[in-house]
Amino acid sequence: MKITDTENVKNIIIPQNQKTVKNGKQKFDEILNKKMQNATTARSENKTTPTVKQPPPLLFNPPSDREEVVSLVSQFLDIMEEYSVQLSSSKTSLKELAPLVSRMQTETENMKQLSAALPPGDGIKEILDETLIRSSVEVIKFNRGDYI
Repeated sequence: MKITDTENVKNIIIPQNQKTVKNGKQKFDEILNKKMQNATTARSENKTTPTVKQPPPLLFNPPSDREEVVSLVSQFLDIMEEYSVQLSSSKTSLKELAPLVSRMQTETENMKQLSAALPPGDGIKEILDETLIRSSVEVIKFNRGDYI
């Protein structure tokens, strides 16, 4: 069988696939512009934001006892050692190491205050300052993704 007239088929199929445009409706860009204007005016009316008071700075009372200072520094060094052991272990994932890094970061901030309270030239201050530097570097390296 030979088909010779294909024009009628095209005319029948094409109108069914074409999208119909409804007249009398607003265009999308007009609706979008109206909504954007309404949102802008609503935002400008609600410009007042509540003020948040800053909490007072925490006062750090440095330990007066030398043994207590040595104990705090020793605990901080223990955290650093635990980090080193877990980092070198192939069984520990970086996800498992993240809480320890967070703890190191918190302890570093606490130890900075302790270091500032110690007198210059103190041997324990030198050890603490060196540990603070190493801890800060390790936190930065971990957060930067050096161990991925």
